[in-house]
Amino acid sequence: MTLPAGAYTVQAKAGHWLRGEGMALTSVPWVFAAPTGADKVTVYWDEVPGATGYRVRWGTASGVYPNASGVLPADACRFTVEGLVSDQEYYFVVEAEYNGVWSAPSEEDSATPHVGAIPWDSGDAASILQAVRAVIGNVPQGQLDVLAPDGRYYTEDSFGNPVVTAPPGIYHSETSSINYQGLEIPLTRTRTEALENTRTGPYRRVRTDNDTRCVGAVARFYLPPRIDPIRGVSHIYVNDAYRAPNRELTVDTPCIYFGLAFPKGDVEGGVMFHPAGRGGNPPVSYARWQPYLALFAGIRKTLPVAGGDPYNPKHHIPDDGWNGLFGYYLDLILMPVGFPFGKLTLLGISAYDVFFEDVFFTHIYIGFAPAVPAEGEGVRVRRVHSIAQMQEAVGNIGGYARSGSFIKNVGVDYEPLFYGVPLDLPAHVLRYQNGRYSWQQWTRSGLSEQSGSAGVFPLLRQRPIFSTVTIAMFRFRPTGGICTTFLNRHGLVN
Repeated sequence: MTLPAGAYTVQAKAGHWLRGEGMALTSVPWVFAAPTGADKVTVYWDEVPGATGYRVRWGTASGVYPNASGVLPADACRFTVEGLVSDQEYYFVVEAEYNGVWSAPSEEDSATPHVGAIPWDSGDAASILQAVRAVIGNVPQGQLDVLAPDGRYYTEDSFGNPVVTAPPGIYHSETSSINYQGLEIPLTRTRTEALENTRTGPYRRVRTDNDTRCVGAVARFYLPPRIDPIRGVSHIYVNDAYRAPNRELTVDTPCIYFGLAFPKGDVEGGVMFHPAGRGGNPPVSYARWQPYLALFAGIRKTLPVAGGDPYNPKHHIPDDGWNGLFGYYLDLILMPVGFPFGKLTLLGISAYDVFFEDVFFTHIYIGFAPAVPAEGEGVRVRRVHSIAQMQEAVGNIGGYARSGSFIKNVGVDYEPLFYGVPLDLPAHVLRYQNGRYSWQQWTRSGLSEQSGSAGVFPLLRQRPIFSTVTIAMFRFRPTGGICTTFLNRHGLVN
């Protein structure tokens, strides 16, 4: 620039990138700080293409980082800061370097070291699973899977021995889909607030308003059998042979899940239906519902996913055989862990036999997640029934492909097929109100909510693709806490 003669002060501010020696260097796209001990915090981040090093900066006040690590190598993706004060909140950023030129700081994240923190940095499956159980309760062996911030997956074999593996699935934000070892499963996009046409298949979404301060949900669902054994009609049909015009094979996937959206993250947890012959190598020979827990944070392009392993029978609720003959009652709970909320999210699932109500399947999934804001500010909880379809298959042909797939007679708090009665666990949300958290019935009269077609639910004149039965209001027997049997089974409440 050309300026008149004189003395000037010039300040250069970097936004998200710096250019040095012809190299555009972006800032670190994702950072996650997790307490890993009484006096330490481990910071994780995603790599920056072309970076030759990184450094972590931190302090006890937001936006002020007087402390810094040395220059870390180009392949570094985590750093443990030790010697911190227990129960003191610290704020962290990460900067990327290119031959002496530093990028702008990443977004800030905070963490508080404390006694009993999960030792993520140890990589030791036994100690991590033990620490998680100390937080959530004594979950029986073989019924707990834990997803760590570094993407490692901690579980147990059939003998109860701790095991560390790669996560069973990866979420791709650009395609809004989960890849399970080659099996690409679509999900509806989660971060948009509007009820818009996502072109990923018909679905129904019910969600709380921002001002209700809800941070979790629990409900009992009725999952119908694929084939009605009495009437001989289909309740679930997935047409895996459908091809949209000039498109590849579509993958229709009925899903039932809860979602938790907040300013720095988004969590989805529930079950998805897969017909026989889908997933695995060789393909799984039976139809099943698969639990999954997906954690979306920041602008990461890929994130690990818990549950849903097509190779692992303990992640399957089979539709075939006696247990699936008349469908299931399914208890589903999704909520942050700890009060005040820590950086963990819990998905709990139990499936019951319809007639005898014996527990056939139970499992707890724990995943790392950004901290949910205090008092539920800016948080929304949603309940979704969906037949997700691949965007590549759907294209621009009206919002979804009419492939012939459908699911009917799903019950929310209600079993519509055999008894036709309300279930004994009405849908509730975990809500902050009058200075405390409590479970409250999720009804139109009790909580303000929005529901709608999102632009893709079929018109009434068309045959049903997804049908549900929802009971709006009925009395819940006080038992000292919501979902007491389910939560007590996993040691989640006293």
